[in-house]
Amino acid sequence: MDLYTLLIHNAEAGLEQLEEHMPAGHNGPYHDPETPVRNTSHWAITFLTAFRITGDEQYLDGVETCLSYLLSTEARPHGETFRHRAIEGKDACNGLIGQAWTIEALATVGGELNREEPIETARSVFLRHPFVDSLGGWKSVEIDGSVLGYHHTLNQQIWFAAAGAQLVANADNTTRIDRQVRRFLDELRENMYVYSSGLIYHNVRPRFSLQKYGILTFENINRRRVPMPILERFRPETKKDRKKRAIGYHSFNLYGLTLLKQIYPEHSFWHSTTFEKALAHSNSDRFKQELETNPYGYPYNCTGIEMAVVAHVFNDDTETAREWLTEQFNRSLDPDTKLLTKNTEDAATMSARLYEATRLPNISNVC
Repeated sequence: MDLYTLLIHNAEAGLEQLEEHMPAGHNGPYHDPETPVRNTSHWAITFLTAFRITGDEQYLDGVETCLSYLLSTEARPHGETFRHRAIEGKDACNGLIGQAWTIEALATVGGELNREEPIETARSVFLRHPFVDSLGGWKSVEIDGSVLGYHHTLNQQIWFAAAGAQLVANADNTTRIDRQVRRFLDELRENMYVYSSGLIYHNVRPRFSLQKYGILTFENINRRRVPMPILERFRPETKKDRKKRAIGYHSFNLYGLTLLKQIYPEHSFWHSTTFEKALAHSNSDRFKQELETNPYGYPYNCTGIEMAVVAHVFNDDTETAREWLTEQFNRSLDPDTKLLTKNTEDAATMSARLYEATRLPNISNVC
């Protein structure tokens, strides 16, 4: 079966589940109860792609239902940021990443359908997040508008920048967003640390700078957190956990970077040693072996889909993309329902994440 046929079958199965929104998941291995906002954001892009491929109005109706929910007060109850999760002790916005996923959907759908409201909502939510110019990154903002501080997780910073890039590509009046995303890329070669193998470290970890580390130290003290390098030094289990997450999120980081590469292809970051090492590691046998039992890889982050997009964007390599897709679908695709519900802790979220494949051409024989 070719990829587009699978996407259409998947969209058909999605429409059968669609009511006012799509089913909510629990953030995979984290088991954080989520609102329907995340999965509805992902499915909006899948339905849009199915409509683009087929011209069938039922998929456009699915897009409209998703948009209606994402623009509702239920999804954004205080008119500030989107409510992504509902678990005591954690923020409801889900850091930067929750907001990035919904901004991505609204920018993509709004741009393709020439709709102003989703574009304006996405732009407004993006610009509510304070940008720390000296660090080249953003602070998280809670659903009531309160600022939570600079977000230390690298994949969340990358994906928020990627969401901004989608707005730059799809909207007018994005000069401020464009400047911030460019500044993020300017600083990324300093902020993205890689292990000797090329594996991307899970947190933002700049090369030493008195200014940057002064800000980060203040942020940690203000939020009563111990800096990660210190925790790792004195707690071996923390170091091991960071490495496990780094393996499972390597492709997720690189996928976010593909979104930035497509909008900012001439940026010097793509020629940096840091990025080249990270990209080379993704093609290594070591990386593939480490993924085998990693709970954040194939069962959650859809590593096979993400690496297929990486192979397509950075290497124009259709055969490698096909191999990665086949690996993912062999592990995750239910042949009867055409949903990614096998071998995962969170079938609702995993099913929604097939949307990541909508950025690929129609590759044959993927399942």
